[in-house]
Amino acid sequence: MKRTLRPLAIVGTIVLFLWLNSPTALGFAGGVTLGTAGPDHYALLSLGGQGSSTDAITHTNVSIANTSTITGSVGIAGTGDIATSGNAFITGTLFLNTGGTWNQSGTSNAAAFSQSAATDAQLNQAVQDALNASTQAAALSSTQPSITSIALGANATMTITGTGQDVINLTSFSLGNNSVLTLDAPAGDSFIFNISGGFTMQGKVMLIGGISPAGVLWNVTGTGAAVAFSGGGNSAQLSGILLAPFRDIQLSPGLVTGEVIGGGSSISLSGGADINAIPEPSTTALLILASLLGIGRIGIGRRTKANS
Repeated sequence: MKRTLRPLAIVGTIVLFLWLNSPTALGFAGGVTLGTAGPDHYALLSLGGQGSSTDAITHTNVSIANTSTITGSVGIAGTGDIATSGNAFITGTLFLNTGGTWNQSGTSNAAAFSQSAATDAQLNQAVQDALNASTQAAALSSTQPSITSIALGANATMTITGTGQDVINLTSFSLGNNSVLTLDAPAGDSFIFNISGGFTMQGKVMLIGGISPAGVLWNVTGTGAAVAFSGGGNSAQLSGILLAPFRDIQLSPGLVTGEVIGGGSSISLSGGADINAIPEPSTTALLILASLLGIGRIGIGRRTKANS
């Protein structure tokens, strides 16, 4: 009996071919991908204190206080601990290394909890993937070399228009109170910001044109001052994936739509800070294809989700 492809299957096959052969299939510019460390696995990932040859950081402790909410899963690698207090809540799974402790008080909680040797292996892989992504991103040359630092004062505005897959290398990044940095690019484009110096947030980063927060990487390199968000009512708002492998991160408070990955001595959320995870473009594309093809799973290069 002769078999014919259904129209949706034909469409799905064409889309899959285009996706696999598109420059953005790997996630970011230059083939950079977060792999198992990405936002389809975690909203918050502690790398376990990567430190450097000049310091003695051996773990990254995480504290989530007050009414802070993490929409997605949390991973605590290495020997780091986590403390939750007040009515702080994690909507996904808390993946905790076997050497770590969860200090829980108030009504704070997580939807699920995992602590085992298998969890350690999962977290260790995520740490390696995050470090590899940071190194790969930092090695890329700028596609907009005229932008070497961003420092917006109170109420200031700035728009950066994407050119496809953009890399912008900065010596420092700061947004003052009520300032707005707008990234304008269509869906499928990407931005990588490599920041070697200070990173402070009181303003907002907004995305227009269709670009997803999963297509924007904020790679804060090296050791130095903490990545700091401040301002009442989560006035500091960042869209994208914040990756600081050797820095403390402080959301006091702040809102991140994407993911937070840190590897200094601490990551803290207070005053009602929030992190909302979103899937990477590759994962979203595969889910759409699965729907088009009428199947529940596609096994082409797909990693198992951390919270599966």
